[in-house]
Amino acid sequence: MYGRCDLSLAWPTCETGGMGLEGAASLAQRDQIAAAGDDQAAIRAIREEYAAEVRRGKSGLSAGRNNSFDDIVDPAETRDRIIAILRFNQRAVRTQKKHYIDTW
Repeated sequence: MYGRCDLSLAWPTCETGGMGLEGAASLAQRDQIAAAGDDQAAIRAIREEYAAEVRRGKSGLSAGRNNSFDDIVDPAETRDRIIAILRFNQRAVRTQKKHYIDTW
């Protein structure tokens, strides 16, 4: 079966989420950012504080602890882990098309 995930790995530095932290900070903290007005240092501080808070909860290590991933892998071990997974999960390669497409 194609399209299913056999194993989900992450590096310790990964960030999980639907958007970048800067965009998320702009949305989640928009009232505080608006209250800061034109003070760019205050706006930057608000975004950085929010990003640090999210990183603590969404980093690879904490996501791994929360079972979002099957394992957290040292980047130096990634290649060996992928090779081992591919060897373990060998799938038959289809040599003929499942459905013939008639070309005119």
